[in-house]
Amino acid sequence: MATIRAHIKNGRIEPLEPVELPEGTEVEVVIPDRRKDFARFDASFGGWRGILDFEAFEAGRQQSRKLTRPVPPL
Repeated sequence: MATIRAHIKNGRIEPLEPVELPEGTEVEVVIPDRRKDFARFDASFGGWRGILDFEAFEAGRQQSRKLTRPVPPL
């Protein structure tokens, strides 16, 4: 099985790349439901709540980014 990308143009499916199939070959087109991709993401929202102290994490991140040596003159 192969996967190709295509656009719908004037009600017809037009492949974005050459397809080497004999004329009249029957194909099956599966249109993915992108909402399912986001369903798992949405379900995980807030999963870190109560596990991670965000304020402490952010303070540590900011502290680690501070320069530890003097800035040389330009």
